[in-house]
Amino acid sequence: MRIILPVLISFVLLASCAPSAAEVQTATARTQTALPTPTLFPFSALQLDKQIVQPNDFPSGCTSGQITHTRNPNHFYDQYSVPTPDYYIGEQLACGSFAGGLVQVFIYEDPAATSAAYQSISAYLNDLFKGGTGNAVSLGDEAFGMKSALGETDLVVRHCHAVITVDQIGDLASMSAYAQRLDQRLSPVFCR
Repeated sequence: MRIILPVLISFVLLASCAPSAAEVQTATARTQTALPTPTLFPFSALQLDKQIVQPNDFPSGCTSGQITHTRNPNHFYDQYSVPTPDYYIGEQLACGSFAGGLVQVFIYEDPAATSAAYQSISAYLNDLFKGGTGNAVSLGDEAFGMKSALGETDLVVRHCHAVITVDQIGDLASMSAYAQRLDQRLSPVFCR
């Protein structure tokens, strides 16, 4: 009995020092309030000019060109109701004698608009390349590549809040490899 009484008194004293459930909740709330919260800036404020094309992104003989942040209002995608992006960047590409290539990044705040853009561009490519070869490509959330009978390759990738298109003469494997590098560079920006 002599041992039990001091242990019991020690236990009561230690238990009385513990904070109540309400005190724990208050302390947790204060800690959460004090934590900094990341400020998400709007996609419209992005500056990705130096990220679109990097050295060694393309096979030899391919070069990048002019960058634009304004979609051409008469662009063929508009026939397919591609939603207006919150951020857009396009850069011209040239490989060999073909100077009409283009890489585009459409970024949307609204995930539904991102999906609509991907579906619209995919529908356009299917109509454009009737008789061509289409392949699902393992990139982003979903991707689709087409090669026309004339050898032109187009690729569209949807990943998080972005749709990336690559339009160039060349093989689908090299365009997919470039799109994968671009996606890896940009996904920290548009996957939030």
